[in-house]
Amino acid sequence: MAEVTRSLTIAAPRNAVWTALADFDRIVDWAHDVDHSCLLTDRASGVGAV
Repeated sequence: MAEVTRSLTIAAPRNAVWTALADFDRIVDWAHDVDHSCLLTDRASGVGAV
């Protein structure tokens, strides 16, 4: 299986970055190869969230 690693330094507080990453309704604003996203369960984050 191939493995791809990519890193990026973001000039923002960690909490702000994780808040943005967890906001699935706005993922298309910064992940330009994604055309839509949605939660598949009632859990927005944590163990069991998909």
